[in-house]
Amino acid sequence: MGISGDANKAIFISYCHADNDDTLGEGWIEQFHKVLRSRLKAITGVRNPEEELGIWRDKEIQGNEEFSPVLLEKINQAKIVISILSPSYITSEWCLREIDEFVKAANEEADLVVQNKARLFKVLKTPVDREKHPKSLRTQTGYEFYVIDKETRIPSEFSLLKGDGNTALALQKINDIAHGILHTLESLEQEEAKDTVDKQPISNAPTVYLAETSYDFDEERNQIRRELEAIGIRVLPEGDLPIRNPDQFRKAVHDALEQCSLSIHIIGACRSVGVAGFTDDTTRIQNQFAAEWSKDNKTNRLIWIPPDLSPEDEEQKKFIELLQTDSNTQSNAEVLMTPRHELLSVIGDSLKNPSQSEPEPAEKGVHIRKQIYVCYADEDNVAVKPLIDHLFDQGHEILESLSAPGADGQQIFEIHKRNLCDCDAVILFANSGGEFWLKMQLSEIQRSAAWRKNGPIMAVAIYITPTALNENQRPRTHYDVIEGSEPFNPAVLSAFITPLGSGDYE
Repeated sequence: MGISGDANKAIFISYCHADNDDTLGEGWIEQFHKVLRSRLKAITGVRNPEEELGIWRDKEIQGNEEFSPVLLEKINQAKIVISILSPSYITSEWCLREIDEFVKAANEEADLVVQNKARLFKVLKTPVDREKHPKSLRTQTGYEFYVIDKETRIPSEFSLLKGDGNTALALQKINDIAHGILHTLESLEQEEAKDTVDKQPISNAPTVYLAETSYDFDEERNQIRRELEAIGIRVLPEGDLPIRNPDQFRKAVHDALEQCSLSIHIIGACRSVGVAGFTDDTTRIQNQFAAEWSKDNKTNRLIWIPPDLSPEDEEQKKFIELLQTDSNTQSNAEVLMTPRHELLSVIGDSLKNPSQSEPEPAEKGVHIRKQIYVCYADEDNVAVKPLIDHLFDQGHEILESLSAPGADGQQIFEIHKRNLCDCDAVILFANSGGEFWLKMQLSEIQRSAAWRKNGPIMAVAIYITPTALNENQRPRTHYDVIEGSEPFNPAVLSAFITPLGSGDYE
């Protein structure tokens, strides 16, 4: 990642000196500074100290001195400011002025937000009520360098020293900050290189509702929030939901949903906290509210069930099964059981295509199906062979899913996505996959319009075998449904495919 310019002016750490006091050795800020500098060197690969990204912080000036012209100059020159929040920080007029001065300088010379990436980074050394955060930082989730005991609710700060049980988690957070800094600096250089800077106010950013989840996925939710904010997506709710008052809870959720075109729900292994006045937990209640809002306002929902999730109790197991199978629970929702690295892609596609209107029925006999993607579950690779052989004998090119041993989830998804982009038609072979598998494939086909350069797929058909019909109802869809037979009868495909040579192909 190429970052040029005056490296000595890149990054300014704003902190309260009290947070660096340590009678036993190097203070917390000193440790944070050292690890961040080391991580930035590793990522950029620079060897010459003069090429390093400069990180500057005030080591000498005390809070009872006047605001130094040197300090003001450093703030005005900074590309990035890292604000390390703590109870001491938010009561320091000096620290708050540092933020105000940077915001003022950033808005005058470039912008506080460049290509939807904020130049202010919020680090939470210690828990601080969100309403007490500086206004310019209030909407960010930030990077929390502490854990809260599940029983006592007492926070424990990361020491950043060897031997701390949370060292690995602290290093991962600093790694995230380092990558975020580089992405922001790169965007800033791109903007500064333009003759005319196209400023995009943060208010124009897409807005999504990221539902609160159970404690086992709190950190996962925070990471997803940071990733969304890094690409310019505004995330609500901005603070904790008022779970002690049912009326305020309902209002807070509804007020946030009204501003969003998409809601995202993360399902954990256990139940989340309860809400006064409700029998269900926050995860279920938010999902219910979002389903009602989605139905009335035609907005999208994404329900993410991490793969290999093992419910901790029977109630949570029933809830997850309900999400996977119940049509009312899934109303206007896409249920995902994919790795997290695929989630951002799905969110982006959903924001590009907010409407989930019913697909138009495919017009039969108009286009030649040159490349047909036959999509089937892994366990059906033998049962689908007669259908594939027939299509190939008719002169069609066949695209298939990746089922190679050892292939990971990302590789399988990339081949599936590429097939949906390249094909002229899709046949979903419904046999052993079940109702959930079929719904997932139909949802992917709807999303494929955002990936394809040549418009939506010409035609989609569901080939349903007698085995599947015996176990499930006939799919309710406007796509073609072809009822297969045993043994395979090629005649049932004649209405769907047009033989090569019988018409024009664009």
